[in-house]
Amino acid sequence: MADTRDDTRAGAGSDILRRHSSGMEQSVSFLMFLGGSVLVLPILVILVTALKPGLFIKIYNWYLRRKMGLVVRYSSSGSYRFCYFSRGAPEDATPPLLLLHGFSANKDMWLPIIKFFPKEQYLVCVDMPGHEGTSRTGVEDYSIQGQVNRIHQFVLSIGLDKRPFHLVGTSMGGNVAGVYAACFPSHLSSVTLICPGGLDYPTDTEFITQLKEMEKNKQEGSIPLIPSTHRELEEMVRLCCYTPFTLPRQVLRALLDNRIPNNGFYKEVFREITGQQSRYLLQEKMHLITAPVHVIWGKQDKLLPRNQCVVCVDMPGHGGTSRIHGDDYTIQGQVTRIHQFVKSIGLDKRPFYLVGISMGGAVAGVYAADYSSFLTGVTLICPGPGLDSPVKNDIIGELKEGLGQKASIALIPTTPEEIRRMMSLFSCTERKVPSLIIRGILDIKRPNNVFYREACSPFRCFVAESRQAKLSGHAAGQLWSLSVAG
Repeated sequence: MADTRDDTRAGAGSDILRRHSSGMEQSVSFLMFLGGSVLVLPILVILVTALKPGLFIKIYNWYLRRKMGLVVRYSSSGSYRFCYFSRGAPEDATPPLLLLHGFSANKDMWLPIIKFFPKEQYLVCVDMPGHEGTSRTGVEDYSIQGQVNRIHQFVLSIGLDKRPFHLVGTSMGGNVAGVYAACFPSHLSSVTLICPGGLDYPTDTEFITQLKEMEKNKQEGSIPLIPSTHRELEEMVRLCCYTPFTLPRQVLRALLDNRIPNNGFYKEVFREITGQQSRYLLQEKMHLITAPVHVIWGKQDKLLPRNQCVVCVDMPGHGGTSRIHGDDYTIQGQVTRIHQFVKSIGLDKRPFYLVGISMGGAVAGVYAADYSSFLTGVTLICPGPGLDSPVKNDIIGELKEGLGQKASIALIPTTPEEIRRMMSLFSCTERKVPSLIIRGILDIKRPNNVFYREACSPFRCFVAESRQAKLSGHAAGQLWSLSVAG
């Protein structure tokens, strides 16, 4: 009996040892697998970088898209295919956002920007015609107008046309966005142009000068935006970036690996967008844009110049401009005087862009109606007098009732308290202004109050109904309450 128990114990012990040994073998195998993976991953990265360096960048962009919740999709218009990624719900309350990239880039160029947008914002980034995953057809699709037509097909194909959306474009994409805004104004809530092409610039950068020389001498030459060597790629980075940075050689190889197979296509596109039909197309179509426009331009742009002649003038009777009593203070009288000023300094020699705010916005709007051939465009910032607001407020009530010289008008303060009230009308947030500053403002304004009253007369402020327009209201929503045009 004792022998049987001993045999049983011995058998049980052997089973335990076998199980323990098997578990150890599995653990060792798992550790060897992990160790092998740790060794294999760097080897795979080295092999990918050596054999297909461009693939490394594509994998990295895929990772960024996944991290940001961006989904790559495809849509079709007939046999033409568009590639894009999107995020957010189309039915979100805010208008959708469509972003157009620049020459020889693709939708992934927006990845560093998208991380700053609200995650619930419905946004769409599309590969421009012929770029990356979008169909590559022929030169008829590569001109600016051709790209505009294709982008409109894309808008229809994904249902962006069901309600107005925001459109953003940079460089070549900025040119396309601007012309799209001119061709399809009812589709947009606004358009943002980031250093757009398509304009007749007052000065030439080194890049544009080089292109003009190539055109003049009918040379093909090397195009700075289409590099084929490491040195040319480094030069392109220097040209496109205000603060040049040194890229590792492996990254340069990866970028070239992705670009060189497309260089023939890039040259076709470049010829089309710099050709006679496309070169100044945004300039030619600008007057047709009716959506709100936001322009962003780097001060140190080395590709497309932003050099701009800016003129600010004191309105009739204000500041250092002559004060002559009478009709000079009506909106029409100020328009006439401003046109005299335009001719006196030679601004009428070529079309210019006009911007006006509040009373100046009313003057700018009427000027645009009377002298449209002199302008490339006009921006009205909370334009005040000249609009019959459907919603009345205290300020408009005071002006329309014509309370006369003895009454207090909020825009013509005579005491520190009235100064503070006036300032509250111009700001959405209440600001604490030191009493010394208030006194200083009052000292400057008070000697001119008689003139301000004359200029602010209800008879002078409001123009004929034929000039009325429905425009966006004052930012504070207090001074001018106006209808908003679609």
